[in-house]
Amino acid sequence: MRRKLTFLPILALILMAGCQAYEIDMKLESDGSGSRDAALLILDPDIFEEDIDIDTFRKLYCLEGGDGWRFESEKDGEKGMWHKFGALVREKEVKRLRDWKKQSGDVHIRGSLQRGPYGKIDFSNELTVERRGDRLIYREVFRWKGLGDLMLDILSDGFVGDLDEDYPFLDRSDLRELRGLSKGMLSGALREAMAEDRNEEWELAQEKILFQLAHPVLDRHDEMKDTAGLTRACRRSITDADDRWEEYLREHYPGAYLSTLCILSLDLDLPGPALDTNGELGEDGLLHWEFSPFDALMEPVELYAECRAED
Repeated sequence: MRRKLTFLPILALILMAGCQAYEIDMKLESDGSGSRDAALLILDPDIFEEDIDIDTFRKLYCLEGGDGWRFESEKDGEKGMWHKFGALVREKEVKRLRDWKKQSGDVHIRGSLQRGPYGKIDFSNELTVERRGDRLIYREVFRWKGLGDLMLDILSDGFVGDLDEDYPFLDRSDLRELRGLSKGMLSGALREAMAEDRNEEWELAQEKILFQLAHPVLDRHDEMKDTAGLTRACRRSITDADDRWEEYLREHYPGAYLSTLCILSLDLDLPGPALDTNGELGEDGLLHWEFSPFDALMEPVELYAECRAED
């Protein structure tokens, strides 16, 4: 399963994804045991800027040695381009069915190493494998804590700030109302954008909706003569909004920013044919999922598979 984001403020960064590939290979045996190997492949060293070195990156992504992670350099073409700039890898064996739950949190991205203006923001997983009769059921949920609310505040505050600058006659009550209207509208737009593919025509329609919500508030004032500022603010909050929040994340929540440059994939080897799943079955017989951590911005991403545990 992959939920694509085409709301341009987010797509602008997602299109650059490929700097990091977070790969998980999971094998489930009929008795409930198995293995879970992971590798974060560094495809482009340019992600490490002046203020983010490899040690900071490892701390933000919780890839430190104490949890079994180690760094590997290129291996004579064994993995070709994947290892060109190195990889962080980890192998784990799970001996009992009940131990799968302990793997929850083995994917963990900290928004920041310090407490930012919006408090703790992070991305993590919750993993369960359970037996029901002769069936094994795998479920894994990936979610952000706090990032969706932060993004909405950045966009709505920026929208109101633009209007306050262009229309100085707006009073505090007007600005509060505009903030509430824009935040509610932008929340719906983000959720809708993540549900399915959207194009520029849809984004222009969202700009029009935001314009129509905000215009009556401005039009109450006799000083309201020109809508150019409102049109500009709507565009900056929808189509060009990446300029609003990219700089903020880079400064205050670098882990969240780096996650926009990451694609996470998971391959699952089941002990029997999949009876129900939202993954894609590959020619190699493995179930496959691929998504960006930002796909979980507003709603969790859930992976699911059920099989008969064959002896």
